[in-house]
Amino acid sequence: MPRTHTDFGPQNVANVLDGMHATLRLPHEWSRRAGSHTSEGMPCDPCSPAARSWCLSGALDRMLGQIVDPVLRARLAEDTEILLLDTARRIFGTPCLESLQQLNDSRSTSHTDVLDVIAEARATLPAYRARPSQIEYFTPRAVIDYAAALSRSVNA
Repeated sequence: MPRTHTDFGPQNVANVLDGMHATLRLPHEWSRRAGSHTSEGMPCDPCSPAARSWCLSGALDRMLGQIVDPVLRARLAEDTEILLLDTARRIFGTPCLESLQQLNDSRSTSHTDVLDVIAEARATLPAYRARPSQIEYFTPRAVIDYAAALSRSVNA
């Protein structure tokens, strides 16, 4: 059976953030000190079927692990991490925050704080996207539709 555009995982930063929020929505699904943990509390790969809880960067890795295109995966990883760090620095007034792990593993960070950072990043995404340095990503279906429309206009 041929693959469809939905088989390729998240296709933009909004999809990644939505997936991260869904991954971490319940307190027992959030963890610290490792990308993810099994139900027994052992560290594991964030993309493993055995993973039952994730840290902030583990949830990001879990979403990125679904992306087939390595170029898109790298761009979304960078854009999402930059957006989350910018958002956390603004919310918590911590300009020296250097990584998602530092935010997640801080004793002062709660599960609610992590979800708030993701939600705020998602809410500010349209303004963030307006930055000239940001690249808009297109789903394979959108590219196919655009090519078909362009072909029709050339042949008309």
